[in-house]
Amino acid sequence: MSEFVIIGFGAAGEAAAKRLKELSPDSKVSVISDEKDHFYYRLRLCEYISGKIDGKALFVDDAIYLKKGIDIFRNRAVKVQEGNVITEDGTVHRFDALLISTGGIPNRMRIPGSGLSGVYTLRFFQEAKEIRKNLGSCSKAVVVGGGILGMDIAEALHSAGKSVTMLVREKTLGFPLLTPENAKKREIAMKSNGIDIHFEEELAQINGKTQIESLTTSKGNNIEADMVIVAIGVRPNVDFLNGGIVNMHRGILINPKFQTNIPSIFAAGDVIELAQESSDPIYHKGTWGQAYNQGRIAAENMLTFTGGKI
Repeated sequence: MSEFVIIGFGAAGEAAAKRLKELSPDSKVSVISDEKDHFYYRLRLCEYISGKIDGKALFVDDAIYLKKGIDIFRNRAVKVQEGNVITEDGTVHRFDALLISTGGIPNRMRIPGSGLSGVYTLRFFQEAKEIRKNLGSCSKAVVVGGGILGMDIAEALHSAGKSVTMLVREKTLGFPLLTPENAKKREIAMKSNGIDIHFEEELAQINGKTQIESLTTSKGNNIEADMVIVAIGVRPNVDFLNGGIVNMHRGILINPKFQTNIPSIFAAGDVIELAQESSDPIYHKGTWGQAYNQGRIAAENMLTFTGGKI
Protein backbone atom coordinates (compact mmCIF):
# COMPACT_ATOMS: atom_id res chain seq x y z
CA MET A 1 0.00 0.00 0.00
CA SER A 2 1.46 3.36 -1.06
CA GLU A 3 1.63 6.27 1.35
CA PHE A 4 0.96 9.75 0.01
CA VAL A 5 1.41 13.00 1.93
CA ILE A 6 0.11 16.40 0.83
CA ILE A 7 1.29 19.64 2.44
CA GLY A 8 -1.33 22.35 1.99
CA PHE A 9 -5.09 22.01 1.68
CA GLY A 10 -6.17 24.60 -0.86
CA ALA A 11 -7.45 23.96 -4.38
CA ALA A 12 -4.47 21.86 -5.53
CA GLY A 13 -4.09 19.88 -2.31
CA GLU A 14 -7.78 19.07 -1.98
CA ALA A 15 -8.05 18.04 -5.63
CA ALA A 16 -4.98 15.81 -5.33
CA ALA A 17 -6.20 14.11 -2.17
CA LYS A 18 -9.57 13.25 -3.71
CA ARG A 19 -8.00 12.08 -6.97
CA LEU A 20 -5.57 9.77 -5.18
CA LYS A 21 -8.40 8.10 -3.27
CA GLU A 22 -10.48 7.82 -6.45
CA LEU A 23 -7.68 6.05 -8.29
CA SER A 24 -6.20 4.11 -5.38
CA PRO A 25 -8.79 3.57 -2.64
CA ASP A 26 -6.46 1.37 -0.58
CA SER A 27 -3.61 3.88 -0.48
CA LYS A 28 -2.89 5.98 2.58
CA VAL A 29 -3.46 9.71 1.96
CA SER A 30 -2.51 12.25 4.62
CA VAL A 31 -2.94 16.02 4.40
CA ILE A 32 -0.93 18.44 6.54
CA SER A 33 -2.46 21.91 6.83
CA ASP A 34 -1.44 24.79 9.07
CA GLU A 35 -4.86 26.44 8.74
CA LYS A 36 -7.12 25.87 11.73
CA ASP A 37 -10.28 26.02 9.65
CA HIS A 38 -11.89 23.29 7.60
CA PHE A 39 -11.32 23.29 3.85
CA TYR A 40 -13.10 26.27 2.29
CA TYR A 41 -13.70 27.74 -1.15
CA ARG A 42 -11.41 30.74 -1.32
CA LEU A 43 -13.35 32.08 -4.30
CA ARG A 44 -16.30 32.81 -2.03
CA LEU A 45 -14.44 34.90 0.56
CA CYS A 46 -15.65 38.10 -1.09
CA GLU A 47 -19.25 36.91 -0.81
CA TYR A 48 -18.62 36.28 2.87
CA ILE A 49 -17.20 39.79 3.31
CA SER A 50 -20.22 41.37 1.64
CA GLY A 51 -22.59 39.47 3.93
CA LYS A 52 -24.21 37.47 1.13
CA ILE A 53 -23.24 34.17 2.76
CA ASP A 54 -22.22 33.08 6.24
CA GLY A 55 -19.24 30.97 7.24
CA LYS A 56 -21.17 27.71 6.99
CA ALA A 57 -21.56 28.18 3.23
CA LEU A 58 -17.77 28.35 2.82
CA PHE A 59 -16.62 25.23 4.60
CA VAL A 60 -16.47 21.51 3.90
CA ASP A 61 -16.33 19.59 7.17
CA ASP A 62 -13.25 17.44 7.75
CA ALA A 63 -15.60 14.50 8.35
CA ILE A 64 -16.38 14.44 4.61
CA TYR A 65 -12.74 13.72 3.83
CA LEU A 66 -12.30 11.31 6.71
CA LYS A 67 -15.14 9.23 5.24
CA LYS A 68 -13.16 9.07 2.00
CA GLY A 69 -10.13 7.80 3.92
CA ILE A 70 -8.21 11.09 3.82
CA ASP A 71 -6.46 11.89 7.10
CA ILE A 72 -6.06 15.58 7.97
CA PHE A 73 -3.38 16.82 10.36
CA ARG A 74 -3.74 20.44 11.54
CA ASN A 75 -0.09 21.31 11.95
CA ARG A 76 2.76 23.14 10.27
CA ALA A 77 5.35 21.34 8.16
CA VAL A 78 8.82 22.50 9.16
CA LYS A 79 11.13 20.12 7.32
CA VAL A 80 10.97 17.99 4.19
CA GLN A 81 13.35 15.06 3.78
CA GLU A 82 13.46 12.26 1.24
CA GLY A 83 10.66 10.01 2.40
CA ASN A 84 9.60 12.08 5.43
CA VAL A 85 7.86 15.30 6.43
CA ILE A 86 8.41 16.61 9.95
CA THR A 87 5.76 18.85 11.50
CA GLU A 88 6.08 21.48 14.21
CA ASP A 89 5.01 19.06 16.94
CA GLY A 90 7.80 16.65 16.00
CA THR A 91 5.62 14.10 14.21
CA VAL A 92 7.29 12.31 11.29
CA HIS A 93 5.01 11.57 8.33
CA ARG A 94 6.47 8.94 6.02
CA PHE A 95 5.69 9.06 2.29
CA ASP A 96 6.28 7.21 -0.96
CA ALA A 97 5.28 10.37 -2.83
CA LEU A 98 4.76 13.90 -1.52
CA LEU A 99 2.85 16.85 -2.96
CA ILE A 100 3.72 20.38 -1.84
CA SER A 101 0.72 22.63 -2.46
CA THR A 102 1.06 25.34 0.15
CA GLY A 103 -0.20 28.08 -2.16
CA GLY A 104 0.75 31.72 -1.94
CA ILE A 105 1.19 34.42 0.69
CA PRO A 106 -0.22 37.89 -0.06
CA ASN A 107 2.31 40.51 -1.09
CA ARG A 108 2.36 43.37 1.39
CA MET A 109 3.27 47.00 0.85
CA ARG A 110 6.30 48.34 2.69
CA ILE A 111 5.33 52.00 2.82
CA PRO A 112 4.83 54.52 5.62
CA GLY A 113 1.73 53.64 7.62
CA SER A 114 1.36 50.08 6.36
CA GLY A 115 1.20 48.83 9.95
CA LEU A 116 -1.77 50.98 10.95
CA SER A 117 -5.04 49.41 12.06
CA GLY A 118 -7.46 49.08 9.15
CA VAL A 119 -4.94 47.76 6.59
CA TYR A 120 -5.68 44.24 5.35
CA THR A 121 -4.85 41.60 2.78
CA LEU A 122 -7.26 38.87 1.71
CA ARG A 123 -6.15 35.31 1.17
CA PHE A 124 -7.34 33.31 4.17
CA PHE A 125 -10.63 32.98 6.01
CA GLN A 126 -9.27 34.54 9.20
CA GLU A 127 -8.43 37.70 7.21
CA ALA A 128 -11.93 37.75 5.70
CA LYS A 129 -13.41 37.31 9.16
CA GLU A 130 -11.46 40.29 10.48
CA ILE A 131 -12.50 42.48 7.54
CA ARG A 132 -16.16 41.55 7.92
CA LYS A 133 -16.04 42.18 11.67
CA ASN A 134 -14.76 45.72 11.12
CA LEU A 135 -16.98 46.71 8.21
CA GLY A 136 -19.52 48.21 10.59
CA SER A 137 -17.12 51.02 11.50
CA CYS A 138 -16.04 51.56 7.90
CA SER A 139 -17.65 54.01 5.48
CA LYS A 140 -14.87 54.63 2.96
CA ALA A 141 -12.66 51.81 1.68
CA VAL A 142 -9.76 51.73 -0.75
CA VAL A 143 -8.72 48.63 -2.69
CA VAL A 144 -5.13 48.57 -3.94
CA GLY A 145 -4.77 46.39 -7.03
CA GLY A 146 -6.88 45.94 -10.14
CA GLY A 147 -6.58 42.20 -10.66
CA ILE A 148 -9.42 39.71 -10.43
CA LEU A 149 -9.27 39.62 -6.63
CA GLY A 150 -9.06 43.40 -6.36
CA MET A 151 -12.18 43.79 -8.52
CA ASP A 152 -14.08 41.17 -6.53
CA ILE A 153 -13.14 42.84 -3.23
CA ALA A 154 -14.23 46.26 -4.52
CA GLU A 155 -17.59 44.89 -5.63
CA ALA A 156 -18.06 43.07 -2.31
CA LEU A 157 -17.39 46.25 -0.33
CA HIS A 158 -19.75 48.19 -2.57
CA SER A 159 -22.44 45.53 -2.01
CA ALA A 160 -21.92 46.04 1.72
CA GLY A 161 -22.80 49.71 1.29
CA LYS A 162 -19.31 51.20 1.41
CA SER A 163 -17.86 54.01 -0.67
CA VAL A 164 -15.09 52.33 -2.67
CA THR A 165 -12.01 53.67 -4.46
CA MET A 166 -9.59 51.49 -6.43
CA LEU A 167 -5.93 52.28 -7.08
CA VAL A 168 -4.73 50.38 -10.16
CA ARG A 169 -1.11 50.45 -11.26
CA GLU A 170 -1.94 49.34 -14.81
CA LYS A 171 -3.93 51.07 -17.54
CA THR A 172 -6.72 48.50 -17.45
CA LEU A 173 -8.48 46.18 -15.02
CA GLY A 174 -7.72 42.48 -14.80
CA PHE A 175 -4.33 42.65 -16.52
CA PRO A 176 -3.14 40.27 -17.91
CA LEU A 177 -6.01 37.78 -17.52
CA LEU A 178 -8.81 39.85 -19.06
CA THR A 179 -8.93 40.79 -22.73
CA PRO A 180 -9.07 44.56 -23.36
CA GLU A 181 -12.73 44.22 -24.34
CA ASN A 182 -13.71 42.36 -21.17
CA ALA A 183 -11.62 44.70 -19.03
CA LYS A 184 -13.48 47.69 -20.46
CA LYS A 185 -16.86 46.05 -19.84
CA ARG A 186 -15.93 45.38 -16.22
CA GLU A 187 -14.68 48.95 -15.81
CA ILE A 188 -17.91 50.43 -17.18
CA ALA A 189 -20.02 48.19 -14.94
CA MET A 190 -18.03 49.04 -11.82
CA LYS A 191 -18.01 52.76 -12.48
CA SER A 192 -21.77 52.71 -13.14
CA ASN A 193 -22.18 51.27 -9.64
CA GLY A 194 -20.26 54.18 -8.18
CA ILE A 195 -16.83 52.59 -7.69
CA ASP A 196 -14.12 55.21 -8.26
CA ILE A 197 -11.17 53.78 -10.23
CA HIS A 198 -7.79 55.53 -10.45
CA PHE A 199 -5.64 54.01 -13.21
CA GLU A 200 -1.82 54.27 -13.29
CA GLU A 201 -1.88 55.42 -9.68
CA GLU A 202 -0.37 53.61 -6.69
CA LEU A 203 -0.49 53.88 -2.94
CA ALA A 204 2.46 55.87 -1.58
CA GLN A 205 1.60 56.45 2.08
CA ILE A 206 -1.06 55.61 4.66
CA ASN A 207 -1.85 58.39 7.11
CA GLY A 208 -3.09 58.20 10.69
CA LYS A 209 -1.95 57.78 14.29
CA THR A 210 -3.03 54.26 15.17
CA GLN A 211 -5.97 53.87 12.78
CA ILE A 212 -5.94 54.70 9.08
CA GLU A 213 -7.44 58.12 8.33
CA SER A 214 -6.39 58.84 4.75
CA LEU A 215 -4.06 57.82 1.92
CA THR A 216 -1.55 59.64 -0.22
CA THR A 217 -1.14 58.30 -3.76
CA SER A 218 1.82 58.30 -6.14
CA LYS A 219 0.24 61.28 -7.89
CA GLY A 220 0.00 63.25 -4.66
CA ASN A 221 -3.75 62.82 -4.24
CA ASN A 222 -5.17 62.53 -0.73
CA ILE A 223 -8.03 60.06 -0.28
CA GLU A 224 -10.04 59.74 2.92
CA ALA A 225 -10.39 56.13 4.04
CA ASP A 226 -10.90 54.03 7.15
CA MET A 227 -10.09 50.69 5.51
CA VAL A 228 -7.50 49.58 2.93
CA ILE A 229 -7.36 46.14 1.38
CA VAL A 230 -4.17 45.36 -0.53
CA ALA A 231 -4.56 42.89 -3.41
CA ILE A 232 -1.30 43.04 -5.35
CA GLY A 233 -0.68 39.36 -5.90
CA VAL A 234 0.99 36.60 -3.92
CA ARG A 235 4.38 35.02 -3.52
CA PRO A 236 4.96 31.27 -3.20
CA ASN A 237 4.55 29.98 0.35
CA VAL A 238 7.86 28.11 0.46
CA ASP A 239 9.80 29.64 3.35
CA PHE A 240 9.75 26.34 5.26
CA LEU A 241 11.73 24.77 2.39
CA ASN A 242 14.63 27.24 2.50
CA GLY A 243 17.95 25.44 2.75
CA GLY A 244 16.28 22.10 2.09
CA ILE A 245 16.54 19.45 -0.60
CA VAL A 246 13.98 20.86 -3.06
CA ASN A 247 15.32 23.17 -5.76
CA MET A 248 13.68 26.59 -5.88
CA HIS A 249 13.95 29.91 -7.68
CA ARG A 250 10.97 32.19 -7.12
CA GLY A 251 8.91 29.07 -6.56
CA ILE A 252 9.47 25.31 -6.50
CA LEU A 253 11.08 24.21 -9.76
CA ILE A 254 9.13 21.43 -11.45
CA ASN A 255 9.28 19.41 -14.66
CA PRO A 256 6.23 18.88 -16.92
CA LYS A 257 5.02 16.11 -14.59
CA PHE A 258 4.91 18.53 -11.64
CA GLN A 259 7.92 16.65 -10.26
CA THR A 260 10.78 18.39 -8.44
CA ASN A 261 14.49 17.53 -8.50
CA ILE A 262 13.63 14.85 -5.93
CA PRO A 263 11.65 12.26 -7.95
CA SER A 264 9.30 11.39 -5.06
CA ILE A 265 8.39 15.04 -4.38
CA PHE A 266 5.84 16.89 -6.51
CA ALA A 267 4.41 20.42 -6.37
CA ALA A 268 1.29 22.16 -7.71
CA GLY A 269 -0.56 25.47 -7.43
CA ASP A 270 0.84 28.88 -6.59
CA VAL A 271 4.10 27.42 -5.25
CA ILE A 272 5.37 26.18 -8.63
CA GLU A 273 7.75 27.47 -11.24
CA LEU A 274 8.33 25.45 -14.39
CA ALA A 275 12.02 24.67 -14.83
CA GLN A 276 11.71 24.99 -18.61
CA GLU A 277 9.50 27.35 -20.60
CA SER A 278 6.18 26.04 -21.88
CA SER A 279 3.18 27.63 -23.55
CA ASP A 280 0.86 24.97 -22.10
CA PRO A 281 -1.72 26.81 -19.95
CA ILE A 282 -1.81 23.95 -17.44
CA TYR A 283 1.40 25.36 -15.93
CA HIS A 284 -0.04 28.84 -15.46
CA LYS A 285 -1.01 29.81 -11.94
CA GLY A 286 -3.04 32.37 -10.07
CA THR A 287 -6.55 30.96 -10.36
CA TRP A 288 -8.46 28.37 -8.38
CA GLY A 289 -9.29 26.35 -11.49
CA GLN A 290 -5.69 26.11 -12.61
CA ALA A 291 -4.55 24.97 -9.17
CA TYR A 292 -7.34 22.39 -9.01
CA ASN A 293 -6.39 20.89 -12.39
CA GLN A 294 -2.71 20.86 -11.47
CA GLY A 295 -3.49 19.01 -8.25
CA ARG A 296 -5.38 16.29 -10.12
CA ILE A 297 -2.62 15.83 -12.68
CA ALA A 298 0.08 15.81 -10.01
CA ALA A 299 -1.87 13.13 -8.13
CA GLU A 300 -1.99 10.94 -11.22
CA ASN A 301 1.75 11.33 -11.70
CA MET A 302 2.38 10.54 -8.02
CA LEU A 303 0.38 7.36 -8.40
CA THR A 304 2.24 6.17 -11.51
CA PHE A 305 5.56 7.05 -9.84
CA THR A 306 4.74 4.62 -7.04
CA GLY A 307 3.76 1.90 -9.51
CA GLY A 308 0.02 2.50 -9.52
CA LYS A 309 -2.20 2.59 -12.57
CA ILE A 310 -4.66 5.23 -13.75
